[in-house]
Amino acid sequence: MLTGLINNTSGDASLYDMDMFKQMDEARKVMGVCPQHDVLFDLLTPEEHLDIFYEFKGADKTNKKKEID
Repeated sequence: MLTGLINNTSGDASLYDMDMFKQMDEARKVMGVCPQHDVLFDLLTPEEHLDIFYEFKGADKTNKKKEID
């Protein structure tokens, strides 16, 4: 929830005076994600794993390459 993977149902959270739920893009620039278990998910393909970690880092979506040449 705090990384934006699932939506919050109630409450609030802040990070460096940023509202985590209203300013997620800004908050992602100053935080990291450290999974507590395997970083590979059984239901995702290799490409989907790359996509999700690209999103975790808040990278520019316009520069994202979708096809491998």
